[in-house]
Amino acid sequence: MLRKLTVNDFDLIDSLVPPGDQRIAFGSAKMSRDRYIDYTMQCITSQHHDTYFSYAKDDSEMKTPLSMVTTLNFESVPAWAAINFKVFKGPATFNAAKNGWFYFGDLFDLKEKEGRYTFYYLKSVRPISQRRWVKTIVDQGKDFGFGVFERYKSTIEEYIPAGQQSKFAMFRISLFRNQVFPDDTIVMKWSCLQKFRNPAYLGMPEEMQKIWEENDV
Repeated sequence: MLRKLTVNDFDLIDSLVPPGDQRIAFGSAKMSRDRYIDYTMQCITSQHHDTYFSYAKDDSEMKTPLSMVTTLNFESVPAWAAINFKVFKGPATFNAAKNGWFYFGDLFDLKEKEGRYTFYYLKSVRPISQRRWVKTIVDQGKDFGFGVFERYKSTIEEYIPAGQQSKFAMFRISLFRNQVFPDDTIVMKWSCLQKFRNPAYLGMPEEMQKIWEENDV
């Protein structure tokens, strides 16, 4: 379950964020706790940004937030980005069934109804063999849950070496927030296959959608 946050949630967010420097989403870059709280409040109040708590399905009264994510809706393209993911309960690992990401299934429904079938996020490259690291990324994709891996195709859009900036303004400004990360980082893109898209959300004739489905694309 999801709950959209407002400035009235400041005290609750402050109580949930642990002491010490904080990681930014799925990357390795960190910022001070105070700066992270300010950054989160900016995410809540900024235009085209929405921030949500996720809750377990049996937490009907929404008493225990599991994790938090901020989404950015791009204006120029029908896509969105996950830019501020934080785990509050459970292990700090990209395991959707354990870290709260699994409960953001409703978020995909919201974005798809807006016609946004593509999303981006940053991911640090771990210091292990490339083959093992790629396998880890693939396994993490399978672990998204709620049918994402079956419906969406993932690609690496850019590889940014440590200490360098993205070549693309869209990534530099929206994802990296004009920061330089200390580790190699990739821009991950997930895009829903055409046959799983609702033509009504796209303003597309149903007949055209049927032709795509017949060709299994």
